[in-house]
Amino acid sequence: MKPVDVVFKRAEVTGYDARESAVALRIIINDGKDKALQRTEKIDDCGDLAESIFFEVRQKLKMIHKSGTLDDSPLANVVMVRIAQDEEVVLERLARFFATIKEKIRNAKLKHFSYMEMERQIIGLKTDLT
Repeated sequence: MKPVDVVFKRAEVTGYDARESAVALRIIINDGKDKALQRTEKIDDCGDLAESIFFEVRQKLKMIHKSGTLDDSPLANVVMVRIAQDEEVVLERLARFFATIKEKIRNAKLKHFSYMEMERQIIGLKTDLT
């Protein structure tokens, strides 16, 4: 069994399509090396989005760290991904960050901002997850 410790470092908005309300996100994680997960999402349910990001990080890290050994042990190819921080706190911070983005989008639409102004307001938002 191979344990992999993961630290969620930062989440940031790298792009925004105002016509479709799609937000391009980058999540920076560290498992010994810094890695980035990039997704383009329409933010509907903040909690579900945060959980799906956690699930995707776990899947991708298991694929990366899986070793192709021919050991007789049934646990030789098992990868255990452990979150170094408190998982509930990180999930809450991610969900709160997504809720902030969703609220900024809603406020910009209510104020009838142009597409360019909305993109300027949303792109560059970031939060620290450590």
